[in-house]
Amino acid sequence: MFYSQACKWILLSSIFALTFFYCSSLPAEEQPPEGAEEFALQQAIRMLNLVPISRLEERRILFRDESATDASLGKPFKRYVLLNSELKNCDNNNLKSMLKLKGWAFPVIVNGELRTAIHIKKRADGWHKTNFGGGKDRLEKSIYRARRKWPEESDYSHSLLTYGSVSAIMVEKGDEVDLFMFDDYLKCTFDLTIEEDGSFSLVDEARFIEVMRKYEGYCNEE
Repeated sequence: MFYSQACKWILLSSIFALTFFYCSSLPAEEQPPEGAEEFALQQAIRMLNLVPISRLEERRILFRDESATDASLGKPFKRYVLLNSELKNCDNNNLKSMLKLKGWAFPVIVNGELRTAIHIKKRADGWHKTNFGGGKDRLEKSIYRARRKWPEESDYSHSLLTYGSVSAIMVEKGDEVDLFMFDDYLKCTFDLTIEEDGSFSLVDEARFIEVMRKYEGYCNEE
């Protein structure tokens, strides 16, 4: 059996959300569509005013001596989903061609600290909020770790990839695509090793596709 029952349960129960830094430095093709940033900030402030302060404090998103209007947005990142229909296509081993853009995520910064993220998506009738407050501490710290280790100044780019309840940071440089599986619970699934700085090793796109197909029972050799 390819997976232990524990790993299967972990794959089905891992849920994440992602974030990072500031928008104006993005190249034009990486900029979110017009109106996205304004809508995201409006929704972030609305949610910070709407959610009880006790809950916000518990999740370390906003404290009583702070105001929702102290919030600003960091640099957004794209959110992709791996299409099941493409995963089934055994002739396709190009990960990026299997993805569909689902929206954008903006980090929410308060007093210079990354506190959470807001996810938005554009539909026919305009922009919609799809998630707020997800992920929290561990996830956001993983984004910073990925950005430090594979910096944009060295021509790396970063985005969020999800497949069901499995999420990863997609780290790209040129034609090379790797996945940063930042959660401890996925270590057994992807045979991750620990680097000197304490982070997990990258998973190349071929390995990621192989694992996802074996999990689903696709493309098994006869």
